[in-house]
Amino acid sequence: MFRKIGVSFLSMGIMYASVLPWSADTVYASSYEDFYKQEKSAYDSFLKMKQAEYAQYLADMKTAYDGNLRYMQVEYNLLAKQFKQDYTYVTSVLNSDYAALEKKYGNNRKYRDALRAYRSAINPDNADSPIDRYEDGMDPNTDRSPIDQWEEAIDPNTDQSPMDRYEEAVDPGTDQSPMDLYEEAVDPGTDQSPMDHYEETVDPGTDQSPMDLYEEGRISEDKATDLVTQQKTAAIQRLEQVQSESTKRIEEIQRSMEVAVETTKQNTIQTLLNQRKLSLDTISALRKKHFGKGISLKPLSVSRYLIKVKINHALQIFNQPPVMTNGNTYVPMRDIFQKLGATVTWNAQDRSITAQRGDTTIFLKIGSRQATRNGTPITLDAAPQVINKTTMVPLRFIGEALGAQVSWRQDTRTVEIVLKK
Repeated sequence: MFRKIGVSFLSMGIMYASVLPWSADTVYASSYEDFYKQEKSAYDSFLKMKQAEYAQYLADMKTAYDGNLRYMQVEYNLLAKQFKQDYTYVTSVLNSDYAALEKKYGNNRKYRDALRAYRSAINPDNADSPIDRYEDGMDPNTDRSPIDQWEEAIDPNTDQSPMDRYEEAVDPGTDQSPMDLYEEAVDPGTDQSPMDHYEETVDPGTDQSPMDLYEEGRISEDKATDLVTQQKTAAIQRLEQVQSESTKRIEEIQRSMEVAVETTKQNTIQTLLNQRKLSLDTISALRKKHFGKGISLKPLSVSRYLIKVKINHALQIFNQPPVMTNGNTYVPMRDIFQKLGATVTWNAQDRSITAQRGDTTIFLKIGSRQATRNGTPITLDAAPQVINKTTMVPLRFIGEALGAQVSWRQDTRTVEIVLKK
C-alpha cells in the first residue's frame, strides 16, 4: 500500500513539475536574459557616449586646425601683398627716374651707354638684373625663392611641410596619427581596442567571456557583474589615457608647426629686405657712377612682428591686430572679451566701456589707468587707447579682468589666453 501511494505521489510530482512555469531552468534562463539585456544596454549606451565624445573632440581639433591654417594664410597674404605693393612702388619710382634721365640726356651720345646700363638694371625682364632679383625673391612661382619656402611651409598639400604634419595629426584617416589612435580606441571593430574588450565581455558568443560563462552556469551573476564592471572601468581608464596622449601629441605637433612657420616667415622677410637693400644700393651706385648722383627711396616698413593671439588654443584673426607700444602689448578688448563670452557696451558720452560676463562686471575709461572689477579698483599697466576705431587694452588686463590665464611665447610671438573653468 505504501509503495503504491509513494509511486502515485512521485508520478504526480513529476507530472506537476513538468507543467510549472517557474521551473529551475526557466527561472535561470529568465534571469540570464534580463542580465544580458541590462549589460548589453549599458554597453550600447557607453559606446554611444564615447563615440559622441570622440566626434566632438575630432570636430574641436579640426576647428582649431582650420583656424590656424586660415590665420597662417591671412598672415602670408598680408605680408606678400606688402612686398608686392613695395615692388610696384619701387619700379614706378625707378621708371619715372629713368624717363627723367632719358629726357635730360637722351640726345647726348655720351650718355647712351649709361642710359642703357641703367635701363637694364631696373628692367625686371632682364634676367638677374638687380630689380629682377628682388622680384624673384617675392615670387612664389620661383622655385626655392624666400616667399616660395614660406608658402610651402603653410601648405598642407606640400608633403612633410609643417602644416602637412599638423593636418595629418588631426586626421583619423592617417595611419597611426594621434586622431587615428583615438578613433580606433572607441571602435569595437578594432581588434584589442578598449571598446573591443568591453564588447567581448558582454558577448555570450565570445568564448570564456563573463557573459558566456554565466550563460553556461559556470559563474554566478554577481561574479559576472564584477567581471563586466572591471572591464568597463578598464575601458574608461584606457580611453582617458588615449585621449590625453592624443591631445599631448597634437599640441606638440601644432607647437612645432608654429615655431617652424614663424622661423620661415622671419627668414623670408629678412632675406627679402636684404635683397631689396642690395638691389637698390646697386642701382643707386650705378646711377651715381653715370649721372653723378644716386637715388634714394623710402624705406619699407614691414609688419614682420605681427603679434598672434590664441584663445583657448585657437589662433584668432582680428580687424585690428595687437600692437606693441612703449613696451606694452595692446590687444583689441571687444573682440577678445566677446570670444571669452562677455558682452561689451561702449558709452560715447564719457568714452567708457562696460563688460559683463556672468557675475563679473568690468568698467574702464579711455585714457585712464584706473578700472574696476565688481567695484574693486584695478590699476592697469597703461591706459586703454583707441587705435583705428578699436579699443585696445594692455594684455595683462585680460587676465585680471576675467580671470583668464594669459601667457606670452617669444618663439612664436604669440599671446595665449585660456579661460579658467
